[in-house]
Amino acid sequence: MNKDRLFLAPDQLEALARTLPTPFYLYDEGGIRQAAGRYRTAFRWNAGYRQFFPVKATPTAAILRLLKEEGCGMVCSSGAELVLCQRCGFEPQDVLFLPNYPLPKDLDLAANLGAQVILDGPESAAFAAAGCSLDTVGLRYNPGGEFRADGEILSRPQDQKFGLSGKDLLAEAEALKTLGTKAVGLHAYLRGNTLNPGYLPALAELLFSLAVNLREETGLEIAYVNLSGGLGIPYRPEDETPDLEAMGQAVREAYQTWMVPAGLGQVPIYTEPGRYLTGPYGILVSRVVSIKRGYRDYMGLDASAADLMRPMLYEAYHHVTLPGKAPDAPRRAWDVVGGIAENTDKFAVGRLLPDPEIGDLCVIQDAGAHGHSMGYNYGGKLRCGEYLLGRDGGVKCIRRAETVEDYLLTQVFDL
Repeated sequence: MNKDRLFLAPDQLEALARTLPTPFYLYDEGGIRQAAGRYRTAFRWNAGYRQFFPVKATPTAAILRLLKEEGCGMVCSSGAELVLCQRCGFEPQDVLFLPNYPLPKDLDLAANLGAQVILDGPESAAFAAAGCSLDTVGLRYNPGGEFRADGEILSRPQDQKFGLSGKDLLAEAEALKTLGTKAVGLHAYLRGNTLNPGYLPALAELLFSLAVNLREETGLEIAYVNLSGGLGIPYRPEDETPDLEAMGQAVREAYQTWMVPAGLGQVPIYTEPGRYLTGPYGILVSRVVSIKRGYRDYMGLDASAADLMRPMLYEAYHHVTLPGKAPDAPRRAWDVVGGIAENTDKFAVGRLLPDPEIGDLCVIQDAGAHGHSMGYNYGGKLRCGEYLLGRDGGVKCIRRAETVEDYLLTQVFDL
């Protein structure tokens, strides 16, 4: 895969960067819409199919509204995300509320807004006390042990803090039944960002078998099966995204094997694609502001880990492109770094790149999910702006850059 080819031509990007202060995020509307369409196509065989986008991936109103137009619902994990979705026009039935160790104030807000709830632990009493609607409730499953697909260990759920064991899930289902619950949805997130094509089919078989057994044990109806997490994106040039259409058909075969014979052939399938929808269609655009040669060669950018934390936090790979350089320009090893006084503030280490010049554009790719949303202000860094490239070729601001006044806004100076 040629990762140096961007969704905007180099001369167009340079012209844009002359009018906008770097660093900034740029998203491709057309790419995001096409990705959502591919998921819909892969699961078109299921009449009730819906995709829900995890707000934490890209909590920007314009992006959420764009996805709303594509039929996506939202997954929220906090009260602030619930309010964001409400202001974006999402109806309660379009929002799944899945908090991790929920705060009472967030439960109260979920109750007031009427969001659909998913329990991550033995929380039925707390949700009931908050007044949340419990007619239909989701339950997040953790099977423990090792989760495998195509002979590969994809995760060890027993080490995850998420979800309910089979025994605890059954107990919560029985507790919900006494509270008046009529139907439960089943949810599991056992691996994120995998390129293994067996993830979704293996997860589907696990949850479909659980659905059949749970209905037999409790008599509760199955409202949906949520195949959360999974499909990654090709961060590296040698990566290839699995065939989503083939994965959808493999899930369909598991559905026919487990659900249909059990009389569950009308149960909707939900998915929660996050980075697949927005990741490849967001780039962090910056400029080279410093070049230092020493024990290593350093390319210093006006962007930093405050703008994109994933490389520092996870040692995650993001492809780096100097769009103004010729494709056949000689390359050698460069460390691409930001200006925070931490040695881990690095986008790439020993990356083979053309020799830069001060003022060159530098693009960090595949930053459209878990990029700007993970930004912070350490070292007095201000979070950058976000812009959307429309299908008509126009660019509009969808979040302004922070100012020093924003940075100081919550300070108390007069004591």
